[in-house]
Amino acid sequence: MLAVRLRACYSSVPMERKARENLQAAALLARADDPFPNASASRAYYAVYLAAWEHLVSQGEGVPATRDGRRYFRHDTLPGLLGGVLSDTERADLEYLRGLRVSADYREDELVRSQAAEAAEIADRLVARILDAEGREAIH
Repeated sequence: MLAVRLRACYSSVPMERKARENLQAAALLARADDPFPNASASRAYYAVYLAAWEHLVSQGEGVPATRDGRRYFRHDTLPGLLGGVLSDTERADLEYLRGLRVSADYREDELVRSQAAEAAEIADRLVARILDAEGREAIH
């Protein structure tokens, strides 16, 4: 029953709103007196990922399905899908954020406050760029 309710909630929340929420969380986690740099970097990446999801779907791009029926955009192919929206430098920034997210979520080394702050700044810029491509208000 809980899975059905979660699935219903998931499908009814626009990815743009989730992107903005993750962007705010990344900034707050990076600026805290006792910061959470790993969580911040992860949220920064996912803010961009979710903004990209919103953009791609609004452009008619279908969300790919995996063999087990889950639907998502693969992280390794996402920069290529945004070639018409992001510059080469911005796509490299997205790859950098993905690398930080992988380090934050799966590696033993800890990220530091400066990396989290940089990730939040990059994410703010990329989310604004992606959503601006849709004519939406920029995030600041």
